[in-house]
Amino acid sequence: MSMEQVIEDIANEYHLGLSRMQVLADGRRYWPDLFVAAPDGYRPLTARLTAPAAGQGPAPLVVYIHGGGWRIGHPGMTNRILREMDIVGHLNAAGFAVAEITYRMSSEACFPAQIHDCKAAVRYLRRHAGALDLDPDRFAAMGESAGGHLALLLGLELPEALEGDLGVTGCRARFRRWSTGTVSPISPASPTGRTRACRGIRRTRPAPRRH
Repeated sequence: MSMEQVIEDIANEYHLGLSRMQVLADGRRYWPDLFVAAPDGYRPLTARLTAPAAGQGPAPLVVYIHGGGWRIGHPGMTNRILREMDIVGHLNAAGFAVAEITYRMSSEACFPAQIHDCKAAVRYLRRHAGALDLDPDRFAAMGESAGGHLALLLGLELPEALEGDLGVTGCRARFRRWSTGTVSPISPASPTGRTRACRGIRRTRPAPRRH
C-alpha cells in the first residue's frame, strides 16, 4: 500500500466515526469511536461522545479529560468512585453532551504533546459540531487529576506554540466565557450542596452547615 493510500484511509476514518452513532436504551445518543487525529508515529487519537436525546437542539459540550498521572489512563478506565459519580450521566441529564477524549501519555511523547492532543480534539468537535448536534460556541472542559490540569490549560490563553497543528486546522481551539444555570456535574443530590465546577458552569452555593 502506498503512502498516499494510507493517508486516504486515515482521512476516511474521520468521516466513518461520525456515522457510527448509536441510540442508547434511554434515548441518549452515543458515538463510540470518533477519529480525532493521527500523530505521525503514534497511535490514533480518538474520542467518544455521549449526548442527550435528539430533538433538543444543539447541545453545549463538556470535554472530559481522564486522569492517570500523565502516564496511564483511558476514558474507559475509571475507579469505583468515578463510576458511582456517573459524571457523564449527570451532565447528559442537565442537557450537556460529553466528549471523553484521549491524549498521548508522557511515556509516548513529551509535553506539550498532551495539550496539543486536547486542542486537536476541541478543533475536531467544533469542525463537526453540525453533524454531532453540538453548539460550537458553548464548549467547556473538565477533568480529574492529570485531566484536570489539561482542562485548565484548555481554558487559558496560551502561547501559539502550545496550540499545535494536529488533525483539523483552521478552526479555533480556544474557549469563550459563558455560563448557564446552576448545575452539578458531580451529584445534583449532593447532601453538602458542593460541586466541582468546570469552565462555563457556575458553582452551586454550599449548603448551610448542620449543627
